[in-house]
Amino acid sequence: MQTVVGCQVGHDLGELVRKALRLLEAARGDVEGSFAPPGSYVEPFATRALGVTTGDDELLRRADERFRALGLVWHADQTEPLRRLRKLALG
Repeated sequence: MQTVVGCQVGHDLGELVRKALRLLEAARGDVEGSFAPPGSYVEPFATRALGVTTGDDELLRRADERFRALGLVWHADQTEPLRRLRKLALG
C-alpha cells in the first residue's frame, strides 16, 4: 500500500481528495493573480479549478461561459462531472 499526502492510497481515496482540495484552496491567490490572467487561454481552466476546489458556483458559471466563448465546448461540458465528483469525494 502506497502512502500519498498522509493517506494510504486505495483505502481512503476520499481523504486524499479532501487534502488535495485543501492544498488547491491554499494556492488560490497565486492562481487567480498571476497564473491565469483575465482573458488568457488558461483563465477558464484555472477559474474552473478554483470553482471546483471551493464549491463556488459563480466561478463555475464564469468558467463555463469563458470555455464556450473560446469554442471549447468539450471542456465546458466537463464542468458538471467535476462538480459531481467533488460532491461525491466530500460526502
